[in-house]
Amino acid sequence: MFVGQAERLPCRLIGYRLPPAVVNERRRKARAKAIKKGRALTQETLAWLEFAFFITTVPATLWPAAVIGTIYRLRWQVELTFKRWKSLLALHVLKGTRPERIRCLL
Repeated sequence: MFVGQAERLPCRLIGYRLPPAVVNERRRKARAKAIKKGRALTQETLAWLEFAFFITTVPATLWPAAVIGTIYRLRWQVELTFKRWKSLLALHVLKGTRPERIRCLL
């Protein structure tokens, strides 16, 4: 499997079966969203909610499949932390782009 248009990179697709508590929560949210939008959930959609899928270009020799889910969960927590910082610090309204100016404001 490859990703990319200009440069084709080899990648891996990894799927994990989720614990029942997570699956139930995902199904609950999907049902609520479907009701809100006036749609019906198919059995196929409910079945897909039992899994988490990850696509990575990291070779299997560096990160085995068993580690990918943990790494991606940690990465997501870092992303949420940065999003929170950006929101709290109002980085979208900072004036100036020089590193010294940004450090001074922070």
